[in-house]
Amino acid sequence: MNREFLTYYKEFEDSFIRFKQTANNSKADYEKDIVIQRFQFTVALFIEVLKQLLKKYNVNCIYPSDCIKKAAHFGLIPAEKIFLEMLEDRYEIINLKSRIPEKLYQKIKIKYVIALGIFIEKIQTNYILKR
Repeated sequence: MNREFLTYYKEFEDSFIRFKQTANNSKADYEKDIVIQRFQFTVALFIEVLKQLLKKYNVNCIYPSDCIKKAAHFGLIPAEKIFLEMLEDRYEIINLKSRIPEKLYQKIKIKYVIALGIFIEKIQTNYILKR
């Protein structure tokens, strides 16, 4: 893989690790806010990693949802639906002016940590370790 991909991937992996740690240890409201912010940042880096991976297949994408759909087509992500839902929830958070509903917070804390973790394992196995 090229240097640009590795740079984005390393940032994404580091962000995911911090996201997962804060998600697993959050109890107070301010800690939940940190999880939400870390989630938003991690998803943005996830999209950049997808863009870099798609370049390997000579595919360009501009919009995040387009990147997710194309990545699913090439088998780069395990479940398109979960990642599109993740993107929708990220946009919902951006548009909320007050507290994040607990149900949404729990989905981020559990479901998306698992989905992004599976993605990282797939990238590690198929792209990082094969170098």
